[in-house]
Amino acid sequence: MKKIITSLFLFGTIILFNTSSAQLIYTDANGTDYNITTINGKEWMGSNYMCDKFSNGEAILLAKNVTEWKKYIMLGKPAYCFFGFNAALKQFGFIYNVFAVRDPRNIAPAGWQVPSKENYVDMVNHLGGTVDAVAKLCDRTAGWPSTIAITNTTQFSALPGGYLNAAGVNVDRGISANFWCSTVAGVTHIMTIKETGVVVSAARPGKKGKIEQGYMLRLVKQ
Repeated sequence: MKKIITSLFLFGTIILFNTSSAQLIYTDANGTDYNITTINGKEWMGSNYMCDKFSNGEAILLAKNVTEWKKYIMLGKPAYCFFGFNAALKQFGFIYNVFAVRDPRNIAPAGWQVPSKENYVDMVNHLGGTVDAVAKLCDRTAGWPSTIAITNTTQFSALPGGYLNAAGVNVDRGISANFWCSTVAGVTHIMTIKETGVVVSAARPGKKGKIEQGYMLRLVKQ
């Protein structure tokens, strides 16, 4: 029997119905769709965030090259870039600087938030711990090491896009996925997925006293 598919748009979320399942999809201000997956009772975006606007509609600066990235860091301006500063590689998601994540205009749209350190720790514990969680969080076809027995049972679908280091160079592609956490008491954490395990650690300022690295971003429902 042919499946019947209908849709409902409600407050930025599209619900797709068919005869066998219902898939929640969030559409951002740019028109980009994100599958929503539920892990331990919380709704997460199932792909990396790719929006160039704050929740009030104001634009986030695009760093088109290393020079612009470093300039925005030194000026303390919120910015994002593409992997390798190449728009053709945006499937990895946007790389944001720390000022974009910390900005009071909120990078997360209404109803969503940048995950806290505790959100990620709770997720990992629910999935069996730092080692067992890896295979359950990684995308099967994204170029992770073949030694990871990937199941992606969470549909979190993490991509091994690495991160942008302090020199403005993309590193760890094919090795790790790295995501910003929210800032508490002036400390911002990073969630890192590698073959050896999932780790949540504090982002450390460089020699000039600023966090110069760039990382991907996932959002969780409030």
